Amino acid sequence: MSPKEFSAYRRAFVNAMQRCLEDAKCPALYEAGFPAYAQANPLASLVFWTRVRIVAEYVDGLRPFDRALDFGCWGV
Repeated sequence: MSPKEFSAYRRAFVNAMQRCLEDAKCPALYEAGFPAYAQANPLASLVFWTRVRIVAEYVDGLRPFDRALDFGCWGV
């Protein structure tokens, strides 16, 4: 993913997440960490999106049968 493509992805995600958080008013979305990626604070936004960009660049470089570790978590 090129820097331009990543920037477009980021803008689309942030806009969608902001709309979702405004419309849903659902506490579960806040627990899922979504607000961190739609952060208004420029420094916090830089930290969160830098992590995503680094992982995207790594995954982009994988060959079809390489493996990647999902470092996220899921909880209910």
